[in-house]
Amino acid sequence: MSRQPTSPVTSSKSSHRERPGTSTRRRKRQSRGNAWVPNQHGAWAMLIMPMFVGVILGLLLSPAAPGTPERFKVYALMAAIAVMWLFGYFAFYAFGLWHKTRSKQRKKEYRAPLVVYGAITVIAGLSALAMNWQMLWWVPIFLPLVVWAFVEVIRRHPRSLSSGVSTTVASSLMIPVMVSAAVQGPPGFFFYAPAQLIIATLCVALYFVGTIPYVKTLIREKGNPSYVKFSVIYHFIALIVVSIMCVPLLILGVFWPSALIFILTMAWCLYRAWRVPALAANNPRAWTPKRVGMREIWPTLTLAVGCVAIAFF
Repeated sequence: MSRQPTSPVTSSKSSHRERPGTSTRRRKRQSRGNAWVPNQHGAWAMLIMPMFVGVILGLLLSPAAPGTPERFKVYALMAAIAVMWLFGYFAFYAFGLWHKTRSKQRKKEYRAPLVVYGAITVIAGLSALAMNWQMLWWVPIFLPLVVWAFVEVIRRHPRSLSSGVSTTVASSLMIPVMVSAAVQGPPGFFFYAPAQLIIATLCVALYFVGTIPYVKTLIREKGNPSYVKFSVIYHFIALIVVSIMCVPLLILGVFWPSALIFILTMAWCLYRAWRVPALAANNPRAWTPKRVGMREIWPTLTLAVGCVAIAFF
């Protein structure tokens, strides 16, 4: 087969890009990872959005008046929970790298962030319990979710569907956790919480769980029609569930802005779960992981607005 002529500039750039060993060394550096700074950028929205929504709702709904000692206690409790949650994820990420590698040198490198982040997580958690022992009630809810995520890491399946579901559900529960911390909710708060708070939490959970199969259809399961079908079916069911929860609110005229936002967001998610994989199949280079992640910013922010709106309507 004849080769098309190339200009010296193009040839030089091409040879520079394909220098032997360069891409291999780059992939090794990327796969090695930095245990101090998690590089799973897609997890940041899932990690932070529900927590911040819970903080905002908690402060809006808290009976403690601003400037009072009770209010500062709420601030301190929320801060301790936030530190425990964030650094708990950092410790989980470091543990994944530590367990994955077989190199003694790398295990030694990963041990430091694992110990530091783990210690901060424990200290923050104990501090939160010291300020409000009733937060202990959340432990049996989070424990099976966290344990399963660790089990999947140990089984060397850290990116499995079940692992993703367990972590996203745990993250979504940070909404009622923060609200219960702010309002000093009783044990079993989630079962006594207002219906609109439960609906908001479930909608956020359904959305973030849905991003797992959707993203997989564009990256790890690209070109797999069965996975695309699974993703579309999931989003269709999620839309039905959200509609069943929110349509009565629209009819009654209560919390209708949030209900409308939740339904429209899940409808959009269903559309993009069906449409985007087809677009990516026709133009795979255009649908990079970065672009896929950037396009999820708007539905994430829209859901956040819908959740916060329940405090005003």
